[in-house]
Amino acid sequence: EINPSREINNISSNNNNVIIPRIDNKKNVYRGQTWKSDATIGKKILGETPFARCDLHSVQVGEKIIDDWIFLEERDAINVAVFTEENKLVVFQQKKYAIPGETLSIVGGFIDDNETPFDAARREVVE
Repeated sequence: EINPSREINNISSNNNNVIIPRIDNKKNVYRGQTWKSDATIGKKILGETPFARCDLHSVQVGEKIIDDWIFLEERDAINVAVFTEENKLVVFQQKKYAIPGETLSIVGGFIDDNETPFDAARREVVE
């Protein structure tokens, strides 16, 4: 969800004339686990929210270094298959950004800080 109160303090442009907002707000820092492996030799954060981050990784594969590996990270999430007494799967209609029209979805969402997956599933079913 977009937070209309966040401020964009400066804007830069990369070589492809794509506008990249720089958001200086501690609330918008990614709170999920950072992933890397033994092959990761560096990374640059391209953008982030509390729920997701886009990095540009430098990775060593054998003797070769790949320095333009785009990597997307997202907070842990759960999905719950809820069935009615008639054994029908419960879904709901929703509109998603970048998906035209309406979609059908099962119950699910992000796992909050200090929440177990089971507690997150229970919360999402109630919501």
